[in-house]
Amino acid sequence: MNAASILHRAARVLEVRGKATGDYEWPTGQVCPLGALGVAASQGAEAFRFLLDVLPVRVEHRAVLDAARVLLSVIAPDVDEDEATVEDIIRIVGDWADNASLAEAVAALREAARRAEAVPFAALRRADIVEMGGEEMILLDDAHRDGDTCWTVVQRAGRPTAEQITRPADTVVRLVPRGVA
Repeated sequence: MNAASILHRAARVLEVRGKATGDYEWPTGQVCPLGALGVAASQGAEAFRFLLDVLPVRVEHRAVLDAARVLLSVIAPDVDEDEATVEDIIRIVGDWADNASLAEAVAALREAARRAEAVPFAALRRADIVEMGGEEMILLDDAHRDGDTCWTVVQRAGRPTAEQITRPADTVVRLVPRGVA
């Protein structure tokens, strides 16, 4: 699961369950945006409370944290999301969410999902599905940097063989969200 998929799902979770304030999840089922990210990532509404206890962040939690960083870039554009700690993300997103309407929260998650779909070629990871030149491809390996270029091995949709492709490292590609209903 990637950040774009989590953000798309989180918007839907928030729409269906409703918005909570002051906590990740209310007993009646409503969730705050961070709680929605946790639910969308199948880690539960309390995922960010758990992340405070497992620093450095484990690989299995990286996608939900990546999703939160993209959301942070949408709601607090003056904050450097790459430098923000887990505590910073919880505090900033939590304070914003407590004052945002349900519609504003859903719109922010959707905008974050849209932004998360556009990634530099150099940031691609194994199992990402990308769209390049009108074709969908699945990465069979992480992107490897070689100076100003990157290479990886992909399998194009509908083709049985893998191939190596090389692109400039700063080429932006569209990440295809996975499992979004």
